[in-house]
Amino acid sequence: MPDGVTVVLGGVGIRGIANIGVLKVLREQKVPIKRIVATGVNAVIAAHFGLGRDLDSLTERFTAFFAENHRYMWGLERLSGILREAARREAGSIDYFLRQRLFCAVNMRRVSVLPGELVEDNLKVLFGDLTTDDLAIPVAICAIDLSTQEEVLLSGGLLRELVRVGIAFPGLFPPARMEGREYVSSVLYGELPLGRLTEADAPILAVDLPQAAGKHKP
Repeated sequence: MPDGVTVVLGGVGIRGIANIGVLKVLREQKVPIKRIVATGVNAVIAAHFGLGRDLDSLTERFTAFFAENHRYMWGLERLSGILREAARREAGSIDYFLRQRLFCAVNMRRVSVLPGELVEDNLKVLFGDLTTDDLAIPVAICAIDLSTQEEVLLSGGLLRELVRVGIAFPGLFPPARMEGREYVSSVLYGELPLGRLTEADAPILAVDLPQAAGKHKP
């Protein structure tokens, strides 16, 4: 793999923190990485790693954030589990397709549980005015464009704005705006953001972190 692998990070909420360990091992083993694709909390981890930064400081920051907002994180985990189960039962049916679109149309614009400023202030501390041009390893964030309700991969602009798109989980945080368009995290369509990858991304190393059966609280 002369050009390296495309690393795709999966996992919602607090489970995503495990990807810090995954990336640390890849760095220690000097595995060449040509791009990281992420969504949800993994957007923060991917950007931090892409800048060549040490990841240990992120563990402490995440631990403090999730401890303070754990009741909301549990709701995110539970909703994700419900949607995955529904997808397994009904994927491919017209009924599922219509209800998925209805969910997007009705729920994605409700007032969020947490204010956008909460995460935006933290992202400004983490990334300041750095842009994607400052990344040593390119990062692409998988999101849903609310105007089309389609998955897209975004990879340019201010780093804090790009990451904000990735963690804009509907209902938890408000939608994020970039270049006049509104986006939310693509985790509703799948925790492992593989849908927009192409042959050019091969070989792909996908890290899936499924929720343990019968477990709902982190």
